[in-house]
Amino acid sequence: MKFKDLFDKEMLVEQHIRKQLKIIYEIDMNLIKAQEETTEKQSNQEVPQQPVQQPETVPAEPSQSALAEPTSPDINASPVTNAPSPQELGVASVVTEEDTEDKVERKMSGEVVLNDLEKDNIQSFEDVIDILSKKEVNGDKVFDDFCVEVVTLCCNQKFQELQAIIDKKSKIFVEIYFGYNKDDSVGVRFSKRLNSDLLTSTILIDNEIVTTKFSIDRVNQRIIEFRNYEVKRK
Repeated sequence: MKFKDLFDKEMLVEQHIRKQLKIIYEIDMNLIKAQEETTEKQSNQEVPQQPVQQPETVPAEPSQSALAEPTSPDINASPVTNAPSPQELGVASVVTEEDTEDKVERKMSGEVVLNDLEKDNIQSFEDVIDILSKKEVNGDKVFDDFCVEVVTLCCNQKFQELQAIIDKKSKIFVEIYFGYNKDDSVGVRFSKRLNSDLLTSTILIDNEIVTTKFSIDRVNQRIIEFRNYEVKRK
């Protein structure tokens, strides 16, 4: 094969693989807000009709277990595999979206093809979350404010703060990739099973699990590499 033919072939492969920078997501969350918030809200609304004798204060029992960082990634989590359909923001499929005062539910998958401004502004995984919070699928936000708070705490490994805002019965499965496709990307996966106190945090590079301690700084570094590559090839 001539050098020109080989060069043209490599260029075609490169253009095919790295055609569009995007965010790919799979979400299956049933977030039940911590009962403490609901109780406090109800107590603030109650107005006693007459003075009553104060009962003896009984200290609340401490939680027997807390969300903790695992020593190995969860490879048994079951991602959402709904067939995507074309949408305004890319390819997306919505299964369930139900919000109440005490519960937020998301079950959807899809991708967001980034425009030039979004590509230029992304410098961290927090920016990726921010973009998803502004995107809608069939009129529903991918992430509402409470979802953003929960995922941000997962990213920063704030286990005690996460436990304080969600009930143990909450379920979390979030998988988000940033790149050209799953095999050319950096991603994160957060998984918390129903009635479990264990949150599994995983880094994925080129769709392969990285067997190391979770570090959002490492993810951010990879995001910057994708962003800089995209800027240079314009």
